[in-house]
Amino acid sequence: MTGYEHIEHTFAPVYDADSLVLILGTLPSVKSRENHFYYGHKQNRFWKVMADLCGEPVPETIEEKKKMEKKYTCSEILETLRKFQFADVGGQGFIPLYKRTELTDALHRTCGIETDFEFITKSKMKEIQKKSKCR
Repeated sequence: MTGYEHIEHTFAPVYDADSLVLILGTLPSVKSRENHFYYGHKQNRFWKVMADLCGEPVPETIEEKKKMEKKYTCSEILETLRKFQFADVGGQGFIPLYKRTELTDALHRTCGIETDFEFITKSKMKEIQKKSKCR
């Protein structure tokens, strides 16, 4: 072990009086510290996913990221994803068991799937599962 290295970042938390959820991380990445803002690496999909869910263009600048519409909280997104349940139809495929909402529609657009009104074959479900592990 090389020893302890104290690393500080100079960017403040982003919140306001209407904030309901706080997203905590262990330490911003090297790229985030270089860019002086959260999720700063260009390959990180956080801002793309948030923009897709909010129906906005992907923010490029720190100011654009700060001004993004706060349409859904992380808690709402995670709770909705946890409710994505499917029934196996006789080993042939799957049908959704969750209620369609504005947020499920936004998640479908973001993920490129339409599970709320289509029969999902086993091969399609495997593809969805594979994609979800890559994000």
